[in-house]
Amino acid sequence: VRRRSLRDLTGSLVYSRAILKKMQPQLLRAHRDRYAAIKSGPGKFPVGVNIAIIDNQAVGADSQRDVKRQECYAAWLEAAAHSDYVGVQTYGRSLIGKDGPLPARAGAELTQMGEGFYPQGLENTIHYAAAATRKPVFVTENGIATEDDTRRVAYIKAAVQGVARCISDGIDVRRYIHWSLLDNFEWLFGYRLKFGLVAVDRKTQVRTPKPSAGILGAMARAGYEVMVLFINARIFDGTGAAPYPGAVLVKDNRIAAIARADASRLSRDAVRVIDAEGATLMPGMTESHAHLSRPSSVERFVPGMHLPEEDLLLNTARNARILLDHGFTSVYSAGALGKTFEMSLKAQIDS
Repeated sequence: VRRRSLRDLTGSLVYSRAILKKMQPQLLRAHRDRYAAIKSGPGKFPVGVNIAIIDNQAVGADSQRDVKRQECYAAWLEAAAHSDYVGVQTYGRSLIGKDGPLPARAGAELTQMGEGFYPQGLENTIHYAAAATRKPVFVTENGIATEDDTRRVAYIKAAVQGVARCISDGIDVRRYIHWSLLDNFEWLFGYRLKFGLVAVDRKTQVRTPKPSAGILGAMARAGYEVMVLFINARIFDGTGAAPYPGAVLVKDNRIAAIARADASRLSRDAVRVIDAEGATLMPGMTESHAHLSRPSSVERFVPGMHLPEEDLLLNTARNARILLDHGFTSVYSAGALGKTFEMSLKAQIDS
């Protein structure tokens, strides 16, 4: 790989097209041969392609972004499409103009690599790789070089939020692997860059976990909730109240909180924010005239609707389940055949 000096390095090595054209066919053939060898047994193992992909963003109508994508990634994405998975390794973004990569925008926060602070790049490259290969995605590298661990925490949270959004979009993301556990030796920079979740004293070899290690560990143990925040909505909540302006926070497909007018009090951690632009938002379909406790239905007729009390209670739950399974989340139930059937059912659903 050809480069001019470390000062010119901005996170992505300047590559020689002539060397790439000679080298890439040999590497691709090696991948195909090793794929066939591993698949021939013994054992059954997934074999994929890990690709270092920077989030290349076009600047201007004559940007060379697509040229770079074709030269650097197209052949490897094709190889991944004929493998078992695609591995994505992303740290940030690169702005591509008509003459190639551009410097980070003036005033932008920079990492120790000289790149702009941009954890959102991972979400973009996952979408790019998944669309090109239609294969499961493994995030095999993602991280930031910084001495300021508070920025590492912010980076991790934003990057994992992006992964969560990819999953909510239906992308099969199997793993998120952070780079790196320890402050490591970088080939071009030695020990100067700090990528680690754990600091290393090079004289004593003492390892000291940073706050970011605990936060990422807690996120991994708890599981990261996929949250969506709807703002500027006209909310119909099914309670009989008039529709009102507000915001709704949804966690893992369940309503977590509702705010009238002001959405600022709702959590914005790990959320996709959707502006409803005044459209009506309702929790699901609302049945305004139901008799949950009554046993007769189109598929089951009970003459006189006479059943033992226990059977009536089970029937009430069954009718509620039918409505829930078909998208109804609010029901006005009247004419109950028992004094506490609906009240008991509501208590169970609320619990």
